[in-house]
Amino acid sequence: MFACFFLLGNLGYWNDDYFICSRDPATGETFRFIMDRMTPFEPAGSPVLTWRPFYNITLASVTAFFWHAPWIMHLIGALAHLATTLALWWLLKLLGRTPQAAFVGAAIFCCYPVAFEAIFWTCAIPTALSTCCYLLATCFFVVWSSHTPTPDLRLCEGPDRTRFTHVFTIHPALRRASGPASVVFAALVPCFNEQAAAGIAAWPLLYLACRTPHESYLRSSVRLLTLLTPIAILYAAYIAMVITTKRGDGGLGAAGQLLPLREWPASFLRISPSIEDMLKWSFLGTAAMRTGWETLQAIPIRAAAMLAGIALASAIGWRAWTTHIDEPGPLAARNQLAASPAARRLAVAAFAITLGFVTLIPLFIVTDTAVRPRMAYITTVALCILVALLADRAFALARRMHWTNYYITAAIPLAAILAACSLSLIGIQRAYQLRQRLDDSIASQLRTLVPEPGANAVFMPLEARDLPTNTGHHGFDTYFIGPWFFSWGYPTIAQHTYRRSDIDSTYLSFIQPTIINADATGVRIFGPMRAGFTPDTWPNQPASQPMVPGRKDFSPWIAWDRVIPFTISREGEVKIVTEVVVMRGELELVVVRPIRTGERKDFRWVVEVE
Repeated sequence: MFACFFLLGNLGYWNDDYFICSRDPATGETFRFIMDRMTPFEPAGSPVLTWRPFYNITLASVTAFFWHAPWIMHLIGALAHLATTLALWWLLKLLGRTPQAAFVGAAIFCCYPVAFEAIFWTCAIPTALSTCCYLLATCFFVVWSSHTPTPDLRLCEGPDRTRFTHVFTIHPALRRASGPASVVFAALVPCFNEQAAAGIAAWPLLYLACRTPHESYLRSSVRLLTLLTPIAILYAAYIAMVITTKRGDGGLGAAGQLLPLREWPASFLRISPSIEDMLKWSFLGTAAMRTGWETLQAIPIRAAAMLAGIALASAIGWRAWTTHIDEPGPLAARNQLAASPAARRLAVAAFAITLGFVTLIPLFIVTDTAVRPRMAYITTVALCILVALLADRAFALARRMHWTNYYITAAIPLAAILAACSLSLIGIQRAYQLRQRLDDSIASQLRTLVPEPGANAVFMPLEARDLPTNTGHHGFDTYFIGPWFFSWGYPTIAQHTYRRSDIDSTYLSFIQPTIINADATGVRIFGPMRAGFTPDTWPNQPASQPMVPGRKDFSPWIAWDRVIPFTISREGEVKIVTEVVVMRGELELVVVRPIRTGERKDFRWVVEVE
């Protein structure tokens, strides 16, 4: 609550939300829940029906039902992250020796700032749900793997069998159903997001830790294949029908295409530094923590109330932290398993390392994959499993040395880590909130400056320097760019601004000029258009401005009489450009005054094209 919901979900919308929303900006009517808007630049009738089906349904439903109460959308995101944290805690309880070690791993995961997109970004909620399904499937797999037909063999030999984590000891029927349950949850994983599904490849290592002694390696292999085969068939069908199928063909297809096998190593080397930077907070630095501290100071009463709640919960939980020190987890307690305790720990460590690697495979084998923080979500799970494993060994070593106060010593650095993580998450929430206020201000200024843009208008940002924070940390400040930059939001942000569905907008890019070419009649821009520029409705292209070869959908021609150019300053001030000068080097291609800018004070802008 303190780390993930400090601003009570008052974060507004993020860039892609403007596009994902399945409400018509003009009428408020709801579109189909299987989002036909997910393929905005394909011909009509080719929606993505199969790619991440629950992703489509979840996002379209959440944004449709709660568009006018975005705090509920963020509450759902926080609850999804909480569910994932509890699933990880359960897995660590099954694998670890002490409940304290499980708490360490789960608590760090709950507050680790890398997870922020999956918590605060509506479009990333399915990432948390997918990871939650994977962790639940893994928990059931662990229980199934250590199952034995001997009726008097307990899953846990600990003193307290009424705990939630020992439910399979109390209910043998549920324990017998753990195999089918793991298959069901594993099948749900790619329906939300396919990245975590790759983690199934690490399961055989867990089976080595959980295998019962009466099983031969041959029998273990057959039993393992019995469970993994239906999952493999489902995943193979998904890969063949969706991932390797071009988007739009028959309603199937994913966002990218698979790279040739020979290019995989180079692609892995390309994305690895990005993942490493995210896990090390490099893209956040200390800026998020400083912003979080400033936010606490700005809302002292709420901060004091939540900190008091944390203190009360800590006081209640202190007894649990300092008692049952020798109470082992269900798996670690079993001396009937084939593997020795050292071999089990080695297998669990190998599982975590393999999980961290294989879940990167969906990123580096697909084209056009930009690494985002949400893509490190499942990698953070692997990292926290290793942290819990190390904590488990440290606690065991302290007990062996008869260090009676080790739990107090361990609580101090853990509290410091959680405080730093929580401050970062609060700072990120504040940046989202400031971004929404800035977007609202820009929309209000546009409506004031251009109260009636006319039919089929195209808003064209020529510069947008607005950023909600000014911490001096480039990675943190530039992350929170506005929807006018290249995101799923730019095709519809103008529609939401004016509550009209007939207008459109272009976008800005950090690396690609918006304008490719221009003459006195119109301008060619780099970037797909939605509202008035579907392929079957484009106007005839002037002979002097041929299409960019092979990039028809990325180079529409727009007549100047539809364009409303504008700029946004660093402080968020909007100015309408009355005269556009397009230059190529020293050559002046065209000077034009768009007629829709109306009579206003002259504001000239020079655009350089390649």
